[in-house]
Amino acid sequence: MNIVICEKKNVLKLLSHSKYDAIISINDPYVGSARKWESHKKAKWASKIAKYIPKDKSLILYFWDSVIVEPNGPSLDIIRQIIEFSKSLLKNCNLLIHCKMGVSRSPAAGMIVLAEHGMDINDAYEYILTRRLIAIPNSLMLELYKENFERK
Repeated sequence: MNIVICEKKNVLKLLSHSKYDAIISINDPYVGSARKWESHKKAKWASKIAKYIPKDKSLILYFWDSVIVEPNGPSLDIIRQIIEFSKSLLKNCNLLIHCKMGVSRSPAAGMIVLAEHGMDINDAYEYILTRRLIAIPNSLMLELYKENFERK
């Protein structure tokens, strides 16, 4: 599997210039006054991605980059969604993963995908670092994965 990790501002440029088979799009949730536009903004982002990636090969998530359990942060449900989505990906898939900065949530998601495809989680970390030198994978996402889903 070939994984590319980037920050959100580069997603559409990468999609328009390269061939990706699937995407995991990790976004900040809408809060405060922005909530009134939440469904519109989510639909608009989904339609931009759909120009390049089929909907069944797109996982779009909204949660904060938090390392403590809190509302709208990483959760078991988020990890389950990443695992279920990874099952639909072929071994030779070109996968684009992004979050706001491409540093924490997207590297952790990439590690989970690789682990679900049989790679040791430590090897997955090394692989991700070759793809994104500034990666500091979200520790809560990895903790939730290891405690609840990791194959021993």
